[in-house]
Amino acid sequence: MSAASDPDPLVEYLLGRLPPEAAAELEGRSIDDDDLHEELLATADDLIHAYLVGSLTAEDRREFETHFLASPRRRERLNFLRTLLAAIERLQIAQPAPRRVPATMPAWSWAAVAAAAIAAVVAVVVVQAPRLPDPDGRRAFASPPLQVLPPRPAPAPSAEPPAPAPPPRASAPPVQRVRTVRIPRDAAEPVEIVLPAPTRTVRLEIGVDGTHPGYDVTLETPDGEVAWKAEGLTVSAQGRPVVAMVSADVFRRGDLVVALHGETLRGPALDRRYRLRVVAARRGGADRR
Repeated sequence: MSAASDPDPLVEYLLGRLPPEAAAELEGRSIDDDDLHEELLATADDLIHAYLVGSLTAEDRREFETHFLASPRRRERLNFLRTLLAAIERLQIAQPAPRRVPATMPAWSWAAVAAAAIAAVVAVVVVQAPRLPDPDGRRAFASPPLQVLPPRPAPAPSAEPPAPAPPPRASAPPVQRVRTVRIPRDAAEPVEIVLPAPTRTVRLEIGVDGTHPGYDVTLETPDGEVAWKAEGLTVSAQGRPVVAMVSADVFRRGDLVVALHGETLRGPALDRRYRLRVVAARRGGADRR
């Protein structure tokens, strides 16, 4: 994978070369667009595969190692795919007519080759990938188990003509399941959170200066009990906020305090606290942000 005159914006985003405004716009669209989200995960796997087979340019390889692999969960994904690729090669050597996986083969293709090769050894093999958040920590990498199943029998021919398809129904308006809450870096007053019933996840965006290599985020009850915690979070680019994806059930316990700790190699560490006021959504009315 190398740079071109018209570079792929998903590759530029994953390697940290996309401008902050464009990166923020892509992140927002990928939350609600499942097709874009899946394409982003596939592009990340393509980058990992190109890195493992040595087809990245020197510039892409440098930014892959410094930006893409800054996330511990992406490094777990790299280790998993390295192990999978090594298993494929071992199985290919054992076959009478071994075939090498081309360096340019997309991630979904060589994953299919892995399933076919493993099926030659055992009847059913399940390969479970680690669940990892996607490049900015919103969702999860989820490589579904690869299973070899017997073919389904073909349906018997029917003399009756197929029934006409029912008319399409008007689609219901999309349900907002992710609530974004932005906490300014210098927020002194409590930040209000309104949680409608359909909300499943709260996306916390905490403003930081981006000078720390990693951040820890802890949610505490007013009496000091830890309700939720994440460690080693990173920002996608200079000036971007720390993003934490938290189950909405954590906030339905009541008001919380956000404790932000910034790791540092030199000088004092960053320690800040913000208050969150959880407000029940009005029934039948428009919810507030």
